[in-house]
Amino acid sequence: MQNTLFNNVPGQHHADKSTQAEILLSAALHLMSHYSVKAASPEGSTACLKLASVIERHLKALSELPGMTPVLLATCQQLHEQWASFIDDLLRQQQKNRYSFGLFRSEKEHKA
Repeated sequence: MQNTLFNNVPGQHHADKSTQAEILLSAALHLMSHYSVKAASPEGSTACLKLASVIERHLKALSELPGMTPVLLATCQQLHEQWASFIDDLLRQQQKNRYSFGLFRSEKEHKA
């Protein structure tokens, strides 16, 4: 997974593990900040599933990166699991909303 995340970073093909970890961690924090700002906005009632998924993938990659300190590995693993659970909840809510909205449509709308 980490190779996929680094393919588009110029000059990082030969970076050492600590540099990769710093870039991944920086990107994850940056994405989390954007997610937080978006969620706090007036239109934030609809969570951004794609952004949450990218955050989760970054945390997963960090949790599997060799050479990280045990504390940072454990933190990234825990956060990865929390974001994965959050995404599952969002998906379930979206499915529930789709199903619920379908129940309230008129017969005419169902035939269309």
